[in-house]
Amino acid sequence: MKRILIILFVLALCFCQRRFNPVEVQQDNNGIINESCLCYRKLDAQNHWQIYITNIQGSKKYNISNNPYDGAYSPRWSPDGKFIIFRYDKPLGGPDIYRYDVLNKTKINLTGDLADNESAYPVTWTFDSEKIIFVYHKIGESEKVWSMKKDGTNKKEILPGNYNILGFYNDGTTFLYETNHFLYKGNIEGALTEMVLDLDQYGKYRTYVNNFDPNSNKILCHEDTSRWDGGYTFIIKTIDLNTFKTDTIVTNFDNYLFYRPVFSNDYQKIAFIARNYNKKISKIILWQNDSIKDICILNSKKDFFDITPLKFSPSDNFIACTKNTNQSNNSDFVYWISHVWLININDQNYIEIGIGEDIHWNPTCNN
Repeated sequence: MKRILIILFVLALCFCQRRFNPVEVQQDNNGIINESCLCYRKLDAQNHWQIYITNIQGSKKYNISNNPYDGAYSPRWSPDGKFIIFRYDKPLGGPDIYRYDVLNKTKINLTGDLADNESAYPVTWTFDSEKIIFVYHKIGESEKVWSMKKDGTNKKEILPGNYNILGFYNDGTTFLYETNHFLYKGNIEGALTEMVLDLDQYGKYRTYVNNFDPNSNKILCHEDTSRWDGGYTFIIKTIDLNTFKTDTIVTNFDNYLFYRPVFSNDYQKIAFIARNYNKKISKIILWQNDSIKDICILNSKKDFFDITPLKFSPSDNFIACTKNTNQSNNSDFVYWISHVWLININDQNYIEIGIGEDIHWNPTCNN
């Protein structure tokens, strides 16, 4: 009888077929190297954010940051899967960028040469895993986009402001970035700035860019009546940067609002979060070949998918997401605990990794 009650409780939380809920353990990472598919951040007992790596079952977890002061944020795998960079806050001055070597289990400070009034945090890697793009800030000045080699040398400015980098073109050096709702092409060497598109010319409401497909030269966007790009939307669309043609992917239905659409790695699928606030339903929807299907549904009033971007696995078989569970019964105050979930898009089974958020896939993971 107890087993039946447990199964019914799980089904009430999510219309997924089953889950794997491994015991959360922390251990050294002997044997993890070939299994490290994910990194994410999690609060420790001192209420500091730490960066963890784990296998896809969530059964082997290892703290790679061990920051005793404030916290660690924004982990980013190198494309070759050998390194993870992350922001590492310190007791005095601004944050630094640390690089963790997955094979040798060591970390080094790549921006230790910056003064106490200077800070840096990571944005992305170049395709070849040789350079890191990051935001540089000096107190009293505006933020800028810089680059450096993976060993921390050759730091230099490539953009004169903190602009939103959307992704690289296939040449590996040219990238698309956005500022003030204009799209531009930039270059890792800082030698190219070319205006591509005025986003305010496309759509009834303000258009925000979520993803970039370098193969077809299309951007994935949403229209939003709010003034920030994390707000809800009722229109998801693509814009072809060759022809400037707009194609609508999905529009509002059944009082659902949409959040954070993302491309799969093969750019053939789109996943996004949908919420019906009246019915207290939160779900993940997959679009492919002009059809949509629900991947996972939460219909508990306390459970909802976080609006942080979804992440497809390298094989596009799984979607990593964050499920929040409200801990308060007071409707005027919401406090929740976040859990990392992996959802199999083929059979809708899911794996609960454990408490955490801001999850990222190892690009070399075979799952």
